[in-house]
Amino acid sequence: MNISVGATNLNAIKAKYPLCSKPKYSYLAVGAAGATDLAGNSMSVLDTIYAGIDVRMYTYDRTSPELDYYVLDMNAGTLKLTFSETVDVSKMDVTQITLQQNALSNVSDSSKSFTITESTTTSTDDDTDITLYLSDDDLNNIKLLYTLCTDKDSCFLRHTSNLVVDMSSYRNEIIEIRDGEGQAALKLIPDTTSPEIEWFNLDMDSRILTIHYSEVVNTSWAHASGVTIQDAATASSSVTLTDDTSTNSRNGLEVIFELSDGDFNNLKRDSMHTVDVATSWLITDTTSMADMMNPPNMIKSIADEFATQVTNFTADFSQPRLVSYELDLDTGNLTLTFSEPVDTTTLDVTGIALYGARDDTDSQITL
Repeated sequence: MNISVGATNLNAIKAKYPLCSKPKYSYLAVGAAGATDLAGNSMSVLDTIYAGIDVRMYTYDRTSPELDYYVLDMNAGTLKLTFSETVDVSKMDVTQITLQQNALSNVSDSSKSFTITESTTTSTDDDTDITLYLSDDDLNNIKLLYTLCTDKDSCFLRHTSNLVVDMSSYRNEIIEIRDGEGQAALKLIPDTTSPEIEWFNLDMDSRILTIHYSEVVNTSWAHASGVTIQDAATASSSVTLTDDTSTNSRNGLEVIFELSDGDFNNLKRDSMHTVDVATSWLITDTTSMADMMNPPNMIKSIADEFATQVTNFTADFSQPRLVSYELDLDTGNLTLTFSEPVDTTTLDVTGIALYGARDDTDSQITL
């Protein structure tokens, strides 16, 4: 009698390594209901390992596994690989996998492909289905490439024969997918998650606002006019920045905004906020930033009452400078312009002197 055990049972056997991996690990037991003879007699019971019989003829598995298909979920950050047979996940080397924009990689343009790093982990059970959990670094680096794996037509996978082996005693290596034969994704789930602000730093001395996001962002979408700095989680005083505040940061997790003179001065004029950590909070609307997707996922808004408190705050230690002045002898008005807002109650006019020339100390008057 010849029985086809079927792919499901065969893979289940392989997953129980070393079961049936060699003749010495191969015994068969059959219960009473296994079969009857032509006279209707049940089989003698061989339903334990002690009653089982060893194999008379054994053929080793010499067939190499193959990657049947894969599903990439950019939202969950997973890469699910389905193989032709059970593989040994403990022998998997994820660094042998490269994702690329086309079946044939563009060797002159590294922005078209990405090789998975060892920071990515896998599911732990030997199986035909193995899930890779892309590390934050790997996932963000894929997103930074912008045109890679945004849909099925821009996502192809290749790997070397060192990726994984099967459960056979011969440890058959997987059949390589060579460059030029890149395998398209069976399914690609795009990133639909909006980026969020995780934390921010404010340096009032250097006039720098640094914002760190939950995923890499596209700085071409940066609009400081969507950001408001306020004095508390629920604002009693606030300043909404303008687009004069800008950034030269590259796409990434962290964006550095250089506060414009106007925005800096507006922050300084109100002594209720941006004085210290306790008085520096941030909210944003959805227009201030977006991720790398096309079309983009706009940033998740932060509403008043739920403002994010500054992580690191640096106070303004720079001395104000007199930038220019205007003297009107007709009205008797003297107008002073400083490099930043000053406290008028602290002005001591007796410290102001007028000179007839830069090097003329004799021709002068002190107010």
